[in-house]
Amino acid sequence: MAEGGEFSGPRHRSDPPAGGPLSNAMSGSVDGINLQAGSVGDVYLGTPVPPEHWVPRQLPRSSAHFVNRVTEFAVLDEWWLGRGDRGLIAALTGAGGIGKTAFGTWWLQHDGARFPGGHLYVDLGGPTHDTALSTSEALGRFLRALGVPPDRIPVELDERTSLYRSITAGRSLGVMLDNAFSAAQVRPLLPSSGSSTVLVTSRTRLTSLALDGAHFLDLAPLRESESVALLTETLGPERIQRERSEAVDLARLCSGFPLALVVIGARLSARPQWPLRRVVKQLQDEARRFTVLALDDQISMRTIFDDSYGDLSPTAANLYRSGSRLPVTELSVPLLAHSLEMAAEEIEFALEELADAHLMYEPAPGRYGYHDLLRAHAQGVSESEDDPKRSRSALLRATDWYLGELIDADLAVNPFRRRLGPGFADRIRETTFGSAESALLWCERERPHIMSLFAAAEHNGWDEHLWQLCEALWNFFLYRKHYSDWISTHRSGIAAASRLGHPRAETRLRCQLGFAFLDQRRFDEVTEICSAALATAEAEDDAEGMAASLEQLGKAARERGEVNLAVAHFRRALALANRTGRVRAIAIQSRFLGGALADLHRYDEAVAHLEHSVALLQEIGDGRGCARALTEIGRIRRTRGDLSSAEAELQRALSLMRDSTSPSYQAEVLVELAECAHQLGAPVRALALLQDAASLYLAAQHPRLEEVRNRVVAMQALAEAAPEER
Repeated sequence: MAEGGEFSGPRHRSDPPAGGPLSNAMSGSVDGINLQAGSVGDVYLGTPVPPEHWVPRQLPRSSAHFVNRVTEFAVLDEWWLGRGDRGLIAALTGAGGIGKTAFGTWWLQHDGARFPGGHLYVDLGGPTHDTALSTSEALGRFLRALGVPPDRIPVELDERTSLYRSITAGRSLGVMLDNAFSAAQVRPLLPSSGSSTVLVTSRTRLTSLALDGAHFLDLAPLRESESVALLTETLGPERIQRERSEAVDLARLCSGFPLALVVIGARLSARPQWPLRRVVKQLQDEARRFTVLALDDQISMRTIFDDSYGDLSPTAANLYRSGSRLPVTELSVPLLAHSLEMAAEEIEFALEELADAHLMYEPAPGRYGYHDLLRAHAQGVSESEDDPKRSRSALLRATDWYLGELIDADLAVNPFRRRLGPGFADRIRETTFGSAESALLWCERERPHIMSLFAAAEHNGWDEHLWQLCEALWNFFLYRKHYSDWISTHRSGIAAASRLGHPRAETRLRCQLGFAFLDQRRFDEVTEICSAALATAEAEDDAEGMAASLEQLGKAARERGEVNLAVAHFRRALALANRTGRVRAIAIQSRFLGGALADLHRYDEAVAHLEHSVALLQEIGDGRGCARALTEIGRIRRTRGDLSSAEAELQRALSLMRDSTSPSYQAEVLVELAECAHQLGAPVRALALLQDAASLYLAAQHPRLEEVRNRVVAMQALAEAAPEER
């Protein structure tokens, strides 16, 4: 019987050949004893069964629990239907434990009529050369499965290959070459029939099989819903329904690896009295995770990952370990090159090797990451092989790299502001970002990584990095808000600056934090934190710090309705700005003073300060600041009933502000334009402007959103009553 096979036609070598009843007649002469027999025991002594009559069915037994992969099945079906006369070769790649064998087995078996010539299967013993099955032995197994008697199988590889191709010609076979190590190992095992299909599974991407016309299909981890479905198949819907949230936790902790889910399912199936939360807690313990994810040495996620890791080049192995210690979910070549002090080209080759080995994946071009289980494995290997000081140094360099990029981004958004951090000195005249928008988009994308590195810097006591990161994040938080991150980082940064004895940095961060509280209308906290900033700045005779503190105190007073106090704060801040001689600081304080004077109906004085602000900001090319001053002028013109002049100023402001990358500042102008439209008797136009403003406030998650939404509702009623404007 062929190895692992099930056959149609003759089933045992003891069966007689087809062709009618046996006869005992004998012709000719015989000397001595004559023994005539069709069979002796289980050994057939007649004519061999022709190989073309043997139909092997060697595929392993299908997994008891197999769900999903609908998309991947559809891809294989499409390739099979379009295979032409060359047959189909499909290379299924993915990390160990991702379910390649189970997937391939199910696909080959789900429509048996496709392969009337049978199924061949061999485990090629990958992933390393040491464990790989020789091609000659694999061919011998296939030839025996196809009915070739052992004594007729050639010894030489070339002859075995030729015989295999001769026998498979014209047959529709489904061949599965499991756990392949290399394309060279695979090629002699490809049947010659154009109606056959070959599925090759491998943990590495066998790129050179493209020369043989192969298609490539990478199997990704299961999605969360698919993982829960697999657990449901294993444990039953009632048990999953009772602990649905715990089932989701299990799916997440197994990172979508089917083998890990099957192992957990087996453990829980054997222990029906165990609640799912018990295994969740076991998996959350990183020291025990891989012990839990093993049934024995043959079914172990750690063993599978160890095998793949063991076949890496030294450079790729180093990168696999070191990259996992960085608290960043997506790694780039520049970050790794800086953190690990390696050449970018060396990093690129190592990353490609790791991606081909499916120990890392590429979520976006040029960015690499780990699935959670692989990250946990890499960290475990690093803990046993790497010097902790080396890992800490790499983390510090990663923090340095992000600080440098944030400095570039901050300069791209606002090149005018004076900075304290030493990192700005080297970059003050150049930035890697082409525009403010691209800089803010980069910050948005990298925000989770920046916050993780900030937490790591805080854990390690890197105070210099903490306050400098806060300063470099200023424009990002100013225009994109993210209040929770803004407030938490700045509380830590203020404490770090205080520990360092850096009062100017402490004052600056207090004022930056005060701005967040102003946005949230937490005026008491603004007063508390900025009064402390003012006291610190006064002790240092820090004119710039005093002006910034007074500015925030003035804003808080104005919002409370204490306008005279606000004017006093702004006048003092303007005097300090004049003392420093900094043009932008003078312009900004003139704008704030003008706005507060307008609240007191001192319009001529207010406009004079605002027009002075516009002139200074135009002089230095600060379009965004100029637009904000023009918005204040437009508001005054509208209040005084000069609507055409107000609209002209506001349209000019909007034109400048559309390039500002700040949705909330654009919304501020639109609200004023809506009020102009309303006063001009155009509620439909006013409604459209308010709706645009509400959308921008929503994008910025600005506290003023609710106020504007209420204004939208009120304006809708007016617009519906004015159909003639439509």
